[in-house]
Amino acid sequence: MSIYFRFFLNKSIWVFILPTFIIIVFYILVISTAAAQVVSVESGNITFRAKCSACHTIGGGDLVGPDLKNVTYKREHDWLVRFLREPDKVIAEDDPIAKQLLEKYKDIRMPNQGLSSQEIDNLIAYIVNKSGVQQVIIPEQPADKPPEQSPVNKPPEQSPVNKPPEQPGIVGSASNGESLILGNTPFKNGAPPCQACHNIQGLSLLGGGSLGPDLTKVYDRYGGDRGLSSILSVLPFPTMSPIYSNHPLTSQEQADFCGKINVYNIEARYPGIFIEPPTMEKANQYLAYAKELIQWLIAQL
Repeated sequence: MSIYFRFFLNKSIWVFILPTFIIIVFYILVISTAAAQVVSVESGNITFRAKCSACHTIGGGDLVGPDLKNVTYKREHDWLVRFLREPDKVIAEDDPIAKQLLEKYKDIRMPNQGLSSQEIDNLIAYIVNKSGVQQVIIPEQPADKPPEQSPVNKPPEQSPVNKPPEQPGIVGSASNGESLILGNTPFKNGAPPCQACHNIQGLSLLGGGSLGPDLTKVYDRYGGDRGLSSILSVLPFPTMSPIYSNHPLTSQEQADFCGKINVYNIEARYPGIFIEPPTMEKANQYLAYAKELIQWLIAQL
């Protein structure tokens, strides 16, 4: 009896191989489907070079049209998508933003490039990826404001020469913000971690709490770091005010939170933007592993 025939008759081997084979096939199908659906930064790069680079840069300054670095922060997403799809119609409707752009860039109209929805998604993903995550900087709040002095005792205004430089803003750290949100790093004044009451898409395997609203897109909802840091400084919500009034977030913690919540916001809007999308190359690697495993099992007979 050949070794292959004995292999197929061995039930204990099949008990192990069959589930493994099913899992591998399922994983390949999932990967191939996801690879077709996830936005492609590289495809966006190709589209940009072919249809946009003659008039625009990303971080290189204005050309015929504006520099597109961080354009996704300056324009609403729906407006940007529509303008990329049909700029001629947006301009014809006397859209105020389009009129402003025409005035600034010498009435040179952006042509309709006939971009598909997938091309637009890929192009925006490339612009976001090329721009990088916008650094969150919020103004530092003074601990105690000195009382207003009367005109008699008020010192004279300092001249621009002798005036001390303004305090620089506080730069937020996305990695520190993630640690605070997850509770890996405690808040300085003893506030509970965000995930105890809130869920954020992509936060962790088990997700967060359900007492408060989902925070995935809260960065856009409150108008970016300025609006969000203002909310964080007072937290005027009935369920949060009693807790955080005695445990306020520091200015640095606010900036760190904004830095990470900005990343979650971008990842929710453009899935796969900061991770390598699944590819058939990965699927082929898993097939090779499966082949080696079956060969090893045969060798054990």
